[in-house]
Amino acid sequence: MDIHTQAHKDLSGGHLHTRKNNFASLRESLTQNFGHCIKQVELMGQDYVRLALKPPVAEGYVDFIEFAPDFIAVISNICFYDDMVLNYQGEDWIRFNFKLSGGMSLGFDGQNDLDIEERSSHIFIQPKGLIQTDTYHKNTPSQWVSILCKRERLVDNLGFNPEQFPAKMDDFLSCGKGDLFFAKQKLNFSTEKLVMSLMNSPQNLLLRPLYLKAKIYELLYEYLDGMYCADETQPTALGLSQKDINKLDEARYLLENDLLATFNMKDLSRKVGLNRNKLSYGFRDHFGITIFDFCKESRLKKACELLRTTDKSVIEIAYEVGYSHPGSFSSAFKSHYGATPRFFRNNV
Repeated sequence: MDIHTQAHKDLSGGHLHTRKNNFASLRESLTQNFGHCIKQVELMGQDYVRLALKPPVAEGYVDFIEFAPDFIAVISNICFYDDMVLNYQGEDWIRFNFKLSGGMSLGFDGQNDLDIEERSSHIFIQPKGLIQTDTYHKNTPSQWVSILCKRERLVDNLGFNPEQFPAKMDDFLSCGKGDLFFAKQKLNFSTEKLVMSLMNSPQNLLLRPLYLKAKIYELLYEYLDGMYCADETQPTALGLSQKDINKLDEARYLLENDLLATFNMKDLSRKVGLNRNKLSYGFRDHFGITIFDFCKESRLKKACELLRTTDKSVIEIAYEVGYSHPGSFSSAFKSHYGATPRFFRNNV
């Protein structure tokens, strides 16, 4: 039985009837994989457990949230200070993994290891008894969200009609019970934003479980909606090829990693090798946001990080993220986050 399945079985009760026994049983099952780096196992609620990890082996946490006995979510924010190998035994669950950052590889019995890229999602079914090996690279903070459920929950409990599945979704729901299924793709902008919101959940312990569950459902919806609507036999409205999409990814990378650059559409289209029409409309269609709004959000996201982690003044931060007028920065920040930069720094 894998660690996630054991976790949800312990949480759902079974033969364990008290919170104390649930806590003890969960600690025992998690220790099999994380024993030497466990700092604390906290029951945050009847259906919410946090596993805190300790230096020098690792640092961070893993949250387990149970929706039902056959539907759980795992939120991980970990940095291992040495290469870490974890083994899980398959229970024929569907796993939706959304990786925001960090280096890792994934392997199965008799299969070559797969490198899991940052800002990517992958879905797989691990047949019962098949061993999965996760290798986490040292000194690389790793953030990801996993949603685990049984096929029956998607088909029955969530109300999907199998006869209406497009080929892309039907591939994994109809694969044989003993077959390994694996597929991956890049995170789009809206999905990445949801994963980030789960990493930065409210500190209010009373409301956090409600917030996390709402965001998990939204994340699952976004992924399935994209899969359901994808028609692999038809080009996009702009006829974007994979080469075009790679160039859009390059444009996004340039905009996100050089906040002080003053790219205009002509310069950016020349730099990545796309005409202005494909760059402008393709960026919006592929990432779900205009180039202008993406630049604005990237600058404000970086500003949040600097406000939380440095003692730099608001004026210094404004200039560092590409604003030439601190007043414009403060106005944009308040409009986006509902608070001034100073209030954000003092209260978040």
